[in-house]
Amino acid sequence: MGRERTLLALLLPVLMVACDTGEPVDRETDTDIATEMAAPVDARAVESEIEQVRTAWMQGALAGDAATISSLYTDDAVMVTPDGRRAEGHQGIRDALMLEGLTNLDITSSNVEVGQDLATEIGTFQQTTQTADGQEQTINGHYLVVLRRQADGRWLITQHVTNMEIPQDTGI
Repeated sequence: MGRERTLLALLLPVLMVACDTGEPVDRETDTDIATEMAAPVDARAVESEIEQVRTAWMQGALAGDAATISSLYTDDAVMVTPDGRRAEGHQGIRDALMLEGLTNLDITSSNVEVGQDLATEIGTFQQTTQTADGQEQTINGHYLVVLRRQADGRWLITQHVTNMEIPQDTGI
């Protein structure tokens, strides 16, 4: 229960920021919004596109290709790394990625929520890295991404939060 509360505490501000455009909306006179709200969303198609983003992210990571990974983010994207650092934009995200020694990565989506122009995905990951002394280290964690539909129809990550599970025996 404690993890769910922590995750909710992390998720709520992310979603509030993701949904706020900063512009006032007059729903009675804004025909674009009314049209968008009336148009049905093909959630299965969007989930398939999000799966493609996730697969490209994983393949980029295993190839050590930070440029490919950062291309899956919007220009104004924000990533919060497992150690709490904030990375912004393509270059910041490239610099924040920790791909050295990565030998295996499994990303598993557990829930996708789809809206008109925003979607969220939450899931788990397990990564194995080879340390400098040749030992293998496996890390488990959780992630939350917010994706935004672009003008060309592509879905890109606009916010990304990752944490790692802390082993019970650490006393933390």
